[in-house]
Amino acid sequence: MTRARQTGMQSLRRLLTGAAFALAVILPAGTAQAASPAAWKLCESGYPHAKKIAACSKIIDNSGESDADRAKAYLKRAWAHAYDNNLETAFADAGGAIKLAPTADNYSERARLMAYCGEVDRPIADYTAAIKLEDSPYRRTSRGDLYRQKGAPGLALADFKVAAAGYSKTLLEHPDYYFEYLNRSAAYRNIGEIDKAIADFDEYIKRKKETDYLIITDRGDLYLRKADFDHAIADYTTAIDKEPDAIRFLSKRALAYRLKGDFKRAMLDYDQMVKLNDNEFDTYIGRGLTYVALGEPERAVVDFTKSIDLFSEDATPFYDRAQAQRDSGHADVAIADYTAAIERNPRYAIAFNSRGRAYLQLHDTAHAMADFNEAIRLDGKFGAAFINRATMHQAVGRMDDALADFGRAIAADPANAAFRVARAQGYAARADYADAEKDFTAALKLDPIDAAAYVGRAAARLKLSAAAKGLDDATRAILIDKDLAAAYVVRADVYAALNQADKAGADRAIAERLRARRETDRRALEETWKHPRVKIRVSGTFPIIPPFLKRTFKFDSVIEIKDDAITFRSAGLSPYKMASGETLQEEFPGVCNGRKDSNKGTREVSAAVDKYLVTVDMHSRIDFKTGACRGRYNVYKETFLIDLSNGGCKFSYRQDRDLFGVGAFDNKVADQTCVVESLR
Repeated sequence: MTRARQTGMQSLRRLLTGAAFALAVILPAGTAQAASPAAWKLCESGYPHAKKIAACSKIIDNSGESDADRAKAYLKRAWAHAYDNNLETAFADAGGAIKLAPTADNYSERARLMAYCGEVDRPIADYTAAIKLEDSPYRRTSRGDLYRQKGAPGLALADFKVAAAGYSKTLLEHPDYYFEYLNRSAAYRNIGEIDKAIADFDEYIKRKKETDYLIITDRGDLYLRKADFDHAIADYTTAIDKEPDAIRFLSKRALAYRLKGDFKRAMLDYDQMVKLNDNEFDTYIGRGLTYVALGEPERAVVDFTKSIDLFSEDATPFYDRAQAQRDSGHADVAIADYTAAIERNPRYAIAFNSRGRAYLQLHDTAHAMADFNEAIRLDGKFGAAFINRATMHQAVGRMDDALADFGRAIAADPANAAFRVARAQGYAARADYADAEKDFTAALKLDPIDAAAYVGRAAARLKLSAAAKGLDDATRAILIDKDLAAAYVVRADVYAALNQADKAGADRAIAERLRARRETDRRALEETWKHPRVKIRVSGTFPIIPPFLKRTFKFDSVIEIKDDAITFRSAGLSPYKMASGETLQEEFPGVCNGRKDSNKGTREVSAAVDKYLVTVDMHSRIDFKTGACRGRYNVYKETFLIDLSNGGCKFSYRQDRDLFGVGAFDNKVADQTCVVESLR
């Protein structure tokens, strides 16, 4: 190569190198490429949230990304912040997405995000903005749900109606979109058009090639809501045939049977649920309520107690057990349970009202009135509480106050015939028979087969010198309930006013026979409630609940019942003999570090039998004030609950211990078999 050619090549190289350098210099500084698939994957589904947030941040800060993609990353990061409970940061990130791309979808996503965080007002505002940009049935339904949470049922109903119309429009335009029938069904359900909601479920099930038994169960819920119990039971049975051991379906069918009044079939389902899982809180509540409906409140108490043992923070089982205790005539015990329910839910208006009724049973009118007042304060439309307070006013002669409360009860529930009857009786009590007749008539329009209302109106008409009409009413009452003694008494008075002494005498004789028969039945029932003479043995090793603990507890206890006397024997202790309902007290020596101690503790033992339910309670405490264990204490409590119904013997047990104030624990045994034998 010649020198000239060599020099030319060097110059060309320098020129090319300089050109390349010049190109590199004139490119915009900071130019970035789109984020990698790995970064997007972490942003969309990364965990832990810190990794997700970091990946989304890289995308947000990358100027090479489109506004739409950065907005998407903002929303992904917002959800990560929400999962970490950083709500305001989440809201700000979703706002960043809206600033980059103010679309209806982005407003809806922020609304969904903040609704997930438990907010109402800001999600409503965002759905409103989204609807202004692009209305849709989904957004209307979502905003309607939020309005309902906010306590604005009118606004919620308006949105649900628009949503239903929107889904209808979609189905007209796209008849093959069969899944929209489910969406429209939900909208119809929300506006209370249950028949239309069921029809949409039917259409969806017909169009879907494979029957979804979960959808059929949802349809069963709609049938249950409209009190079509047979169809509801049929749908739940379809689901149970697919999953025989699914407690969630058995519980729905049990509820449907119970509401229908078929308590025996309900009991079969509840018993099956207990066999499948004896650790379900709700199952025992449902079965307990079924026992109540069957007139077995003592067995209901056993089940409500089991539900409390499983979850003692809920107010419901305490309330239900209180109701059963009150029905059994144990108002004092019921009051303790009502109080426990109120402690767990201080706004439990119905518990205040029921506790007031229990206080009335104990003739404690001051506490009863206080509870009725509190129930009304908590719920100003609580008709039953107004009735109870009115009855108390009436009992002490405050008739104006009583009638005012009767009126408030009727205003709260105008369709309640019993409230009209109560006020009518109030009018009659102060000899205002014309107003009494009007209220009895109004009650009979609401309930044409209310025998008591006919009796009341007959008596009022007799006082108004309308004996012929009174005779008709009394006779109607007897046709409805031939065993209603009061109806014969009133008709006898009417016959007497019509100078038909023979007929009056005949009716009075029938009334006396009915009263005598009722008294005989009452005494016979009392005879069946006599305490048994039995020996109950609880002996052996039994599993502790919950079952996953896989632990057992050993028993060796005997309870003897002879009429009203109960003897309780337990290993290591002297026998305790007491009357049913009695509490024994004794002192016992303390034990410190395995040796007897000079400190003394106290022990209380009580037992009671009611029909076929037996309870034994033992409670002891010792406080060490001297010696090596000074400053410590020992608390022990155990309870047996034994059910002797139907000739069997089942027991539940709970033990609570706090050893020296440094370690508390409990043991529970539920629904195990004991041995019972008769004593002479």
